[in-house]
Amino acid sequence: MKTFKKQILLVAILFSVVIFAQKEEIKAAGKALAKNNFTEALASLNKVESMLGNLDNKTKAKFYFLKSKALNGSGKVTEAANIINELMAFEKKIGKEKYTKEAEPMLQELIQKLRSEGIKEYDEKKWSLAKNTLAQVFELNALDTSFLNYAAMAAYQDKDLDLALVHYQKLNKVGYTGITTNYSAINVETKKRDNFSSKNEMDLMIKSKTYIDPKTEVLETKKGDIIKNIANIYLEKGDNEKALEAIYNARKESPKDVNIILTAADIAYKMGKNEEFITLMNEAIKHKPNDPVIYNNIGIVSRVEGKNEEAKKAFKKAIELKPDYKEAIINLADTELRREDVIVKEMEKNMKNFDKFDALKAKQLELFREILPLYEKAYKIKDANYSKNNEKNFLKTMMAIYENLEMYDKMNEVKAFSDSL
Repeated sequence: MKTFKKQILLVAILFSVVIFAQKEEIKAAGKALAKNNFTEALASLNKVESMLGNLDNKTKAKFYFLKSKALNGSGKVTEAANIINELMAFEKKIGKEKYTKEAEPMLQELIQKLRSEGIKEYDEKKWSLAKNTLAQVFELNALDTSFLNYAAMAAYQDKDLDLALVHYQKLNKVGYTGITTNYSAINVETKKRDNFSSKNEMDLMIKSKTYIDPKTEVLETKKGDIIKNIANIYLEKGDNEKALEAIYNARKESPKDVNIILTAADIAYKMGKNEEFITLMNEAIKHKPNDPVIYNNIGIVSRVEGKNEEAKKAFKKAIELKPDYKEAIINLADTELRREDVIVKEMEKNMKNFDKFDALKAKQLELFREILPLYEKAYKIKDANYSKNNEKNFLKTMMAIYENLEMYDKMNEVKAFSDSL
């Protein structure tokens, strides 16, 4: 019996020695941190971690806090943020939030670092890096769903369709719409505008004087975009049935949602179902009768179907709603130019009938004069969203018309502009 008691006493003594040693390592870590020796601090804390369960709550909380500071100082942003989350959850559990108040601002700074890093990677089109960094931002702050959306877009750009699909499905499941109040401010050091997950976070950064010019903006819904991206991914994976199912479920849930109707139309168009596309676009018009983009898209598909008169009617409506709609103006001009096809065929048949040929040539030139003002109107409109390739094609058409009309000065002017693009 005495031997057993001695054994218990020996165990107790050894346990006390271990606890004392662990606390000494934590003290050593604190001293190392005071000297900004983060490597030494981590080395001391790593000796403690394997027996963390033996420590009392107060010491354990201190361990979490010191380790978060050591990891942060070592540049291990994600690991530091994860430890802070553990600390805050632990202190909330034990009902004593001694270190939480000091750790919260540090967590926000860490998240902001990741945000800035992820946004930079995204802006620089480093998709393979951005998709992971932006996903980490979401993992550290699940309320910031916009960054999961960015992570999904980065994964899609990186051709990582499976990962993009997982992110988009999660966004759809949580009901992400993108209708949020966006908080941002300019970083004093980088001179770039960064986004924040809340007004409190933005205000905190403004108070720290590391940011200036706070801005609050309400963003429009992206629900249709999320559904469209899910469907598009299924299309790219060759699973048309799941693409249609995604759209069907979305329409069933929100039958009057214009964005979802437009998405359904987009999928129908990509699957070659042009009639269904036009039907859906006409349905969208009932909800958004003054949307020029819808009319322009109807015009494009009508023209593909060979319904030129319907196409012209749609393009004219788009221009009526938006007089400086460059794409619609060019589309209308291109559709009108199709009348030349019949004239050219007749000219080819009458190569030896000079009178008939000359009459047809005069008719062709008259058509060019009729259409030219549309192209010239579009030429004067600057539209950053109009692709450079489309711009060059439209300018090529203009140059050909000027050449036929022997307006060489105008032709050379347009050529010089085209060459500068």
